[in-house]
Amino acid sequence: MIVLLLKVTLLSGLALAFDRVLSRRGAALRHLLHATALVAVLLVTLTMAIGQRATPLPVPGTVRIVVDAVQSPALLSTMVGSRFSYWIPILWSFGAVAFLFRLALGHTVAELAVRRGIRISTSMEGLSMPVIEADVPGPVVTGLLRPTILVPRNARDWPETLLSAAYRHELAHVERLDLWTTLAGQLACAIYWFHPLVWALARRMRTLQELACDDAVLSSGFAPVAYAEALVAVAGQFTSTTLRTGKVQGCHMLTEKTLKSRIARLVDGSLRRVDSAATLRHASMVFVAVAACIGLANAGPQQPADQSASDKAYADGAFKIGTGITPPKLLHKIDPKYTEDARTAKISGAVLLRVVVGTDGKAHDINVVSTIDPGLSQKAVEAVQQWDFQPGQKDGQPVNVFAQIEVNFRLE
Repeated sequence: MIVLLLKVTLLSGLALAFDRVLSRRGAALRHLLHATALVAVLLVTLTMAIGQRATPLPVPGTVRIVVDAVQSPALLSTMVGSRFSYWIPILWSFGAVAFLFRLALGHTVAELAVRRGIRISTSMEGLSMPVIEADVPGPVVTGLLRPTILVPRNARDWPETLLSAAYRHELAHVERLDLWTTLAGQLACAIYWFHPLVWALARRMRTLQELACDDAVLSSGFAPVAYAEALVAVAGQFTSTTLRTGKVQGCHMLTEKTLKSRIARLVDGSLRRVDSAATLRHASMVFVAVAACIGLANAGPQQPADQSASDKAYADGAFKIGTGITPPKLLHKIDPKYTEDARTAKISGAVLLRVVVGTDGKAHDINVVSTIDPGLSQKAVEAVQQWDFQPGQKDGQPVNVFAQIEVNFRLE
């Protein structure tokens, strides 16, 4: 869990830091950075959750040694650890469920608005999605699989320039897949509702996607002043109540907090509006590569750092259990110790190691096949290095033999 939180914090912090570095670049490029980071947060969470529950396939031709590592923590540690380990998952679950319920409610409200609305015709070229008059405070596009533009009930009375600006803005959301990146940000916030950097990253991504759509509208030939006037006109249709109570899930054309900054940005002629396709493509590859490096760091089974090169020689001449090969026997073991983090979290389960039992009766070339916690894996390796075995034999002579050791960690 700690490793996961560190990765999420690093991904979010780097994205927010690079946003400042790229402040003079186009909003689309910076939005891509934040969206990549949020998707990486979800993928890291998913892969680590799956990886910790993976059941390893047995390695044929090895002897399997199963031992228990039982830990009876001190009374104070038990009381404190049990309280935290009991309430923290419950508290997290309540928060996650609450945010997911809010997200589902927003999609339900949007679907109801589509069903109860009235479809209107449009003359805008290139607008293939339906436009529906509904009970919404302002223009919004909704629907992941079937995008639909919703406009207020009085939209048919709006000037053509205002309608064109609204349609172009919402069409840019669809073309840029903003509905999907918004969903990724909302899911990340639901899972990490307690993490301020994840919320900051998602908020910044939503702001940047509005700026990127503004840039797309201007690139289509809309004059900056005319578009700014359109935004003000849309804001004039709102009341303070409707701005606060808009529950439809989707990409809204306007929010109360960003109106002033967006208008000021529209008339800034020094800003770069659109980055080239090649720039976006190269940037996406860099962002994905960095996110992958962070996600894969320490993701797989680790070998102990102090393993010497001579240990590898044992594996080269080792035998697998079979005809004429007697398995090694465990003579003396040292119980692994729980880490404080694992004991507090009440982690229990098995760590599976693959080793070579050498002719000296010691375990060499230790590899972690599966784990429940990185700290417990390290403790298991440190303990197994101190164990004594009766070596396996071939034709009555000691030989190096492959073995699997399953260390079961249990709390009493």
